[in-house]
Amino acid sequence: MRYKTNLRIVYFLCMIVWTNLGLSYSQSLFSSSGRQLALGNIQSTDNSVFSLMGNSAGMAGLKESQAGFTYQQPYMLEELGSNTGVAVIVTRYGNLGLLINQSGYEHSRVNIYGFSYARMFGEGVAAALQVNYLSHNLNKGGVFNGFYAKAGVQIFPSEQFIVAFFVQNPEQQSISYPEFSVLLPVVYSGGFSWYPAETFQLMAEVEKEMEYDPVYKVGIELLVITQLYFRGGISGKPLEMAVGAGYKWRFLEFDVGFAQHSQLGLTTSGSIILKWEK
Repeated sequence: MRYKTNLRIVYFLCMIVWTNLGLSYSQSLFSSSGRQLALGNIQSTDNSVFSLMGNSAGMAGLKESQAGFTYQQPYMLEELGSNTGVAVIVTRYGNLGLLINQSGYEHSRVNIYGFSYARMFGEGVAAALQVNYLSHNLNKGGVFNGFYAKAGVQIFPSEQFIVAFFVQNPEQQSISYPEFSVLLPVVYSGGFSWYPAETFQLMAEVEKEMEYDPVYKVGIELLVITQLYFRGGISGKPLEMAVGAGYKWRFLEFDVGFAQHSQLGLTTSGSIILKWEK
């Protein structure tokens, strides 16, 4: 009886994590890179290797193969800590992406493996399709898994403006447990980025999970001095304020982000990107 009760508690906690504590956080199944978190968790217009965590159409325009790693700790809870490794291989026929994400703790661990293909259509449109496999390992409770998809586009009306949209789990896949099923988040996200100058970027995004109200986000990025960036963002409701910084050095990029939730506390994220020639 005690084992069944504990298992139900773990199931319940998993539902909280997958819906990201209601509307308190992004409903994406992935965590955020340091840059994304610092910008209010805006992901639709990201054009780095970490676009695999959101809108993988952003990797279509990459000219160099690269890899990245990020660690995020939501609300300073080790049990919710998330490690993500990503890589993009640039080819003449389009770019290939690989994602490996692990989150949770010893009694409840979630692994996500993603494969993405993205390419440019002319100079004005980028599109991508990503297939993900999710495995939830419950200590003494079994392993539960399933596939789901993501698709996205980025449109470039000019060199200073990006409009983007992506959807997660449009097929509405669920994870089935012995006593119930949990619908994986169905998320629609759209936004824009505006570059009025090389030293300034403004972006905004609206994220809508199928069963909840929209989440609105705004972020800015400033080039303070050569290769050093300062970032800030806001999202909610509930309100979450974010700040962070990034530095580029030769073939390396370092990013950190901090987000303070009005009710749940501090989330931190740190990232590194390594680039190499094709």
